[in-house]
Amino acid sequence: KQYGNAWAERDVGAAMSWTMTHLKGKQRMEWSHILLTFTAEENFDAAMRVWRSLPEKTMREEAAKWLLLKIPADRAADKALLEEAMPKPGKW
Repeated sequence: KQYGNAWAERDVGAAMSWTMTHLKGKQRMEWSHILLTFTAEENFDAAMRVWRSLPEKTMREEAAKWLLLKIPADRAADKALLEEAMPKPGKW
């Protein structure tokens, strides 16, 4: 975890790209969660850039939930964007 956090500090985009390419399933979700939440705490703009680059709809929905837990109070536009990405109730 500590190595992943150090990598995220240097280049979160590269760390997330590696995660998306080399990991699958639960492990991909867990590491993506670690990278995004750590990055959101340190640099919310960088976390939003990574979120926007996520290719998978399901991954973007999950990541939106994680980022909404870390969003600064003054980020109303980003909050609205993340909320819009959330899955709608009753849709599978």
